[in-house]
Amino acid sequence: MANLLISRVCNGECAYCFAVEYLHEAASDQAGRFISLEEFEGRLDWLESSAIRQVRLLGGEPTLHPQFPALLARVTARQKPLLLFTHGWMPEQALQALEALPAEACRVIVNLNARLPGGNGTMRGSMPAEKSTRV
Repeated sequence: MANLLISRVCNGECAYCFAVEYLHEAASDQAGRFISLEEFEGRLDWLESSAIRQVRLLGGEPTLHPQFPALLARVTARQKPLLLFTHGWMPEQALQALEALPAEACRVIVNLNARLPGGNGTMRGSMPAEKSTRV
């Protein structure tokens, strides 16, 4: 099992987050906020050479990656099953890309949190409501 961290940003503030310090580092490192497509391809190559069958994506919030649909396309092109860890508050383009995948190709683990929109808390950052979707 290997997890691929594709995003160093998050629009939530989950009490259980294991990556808080990692995310704070990203705030000052704009260039390293998201994995590049080339780096992602290299990690997929490594998974294949290591005989790791499943691609597990997390971050920060992985669906915030500006090229999230392209990353999903690269995973499906290799016919690898995908496991996505998310808090469920994502850009519409990410949701549409996930919905386009065959059900057997993707599993999504949604970690809910009262501090997300619609909960009782606040957000570290926010996305305009018209540009995000809660699953």
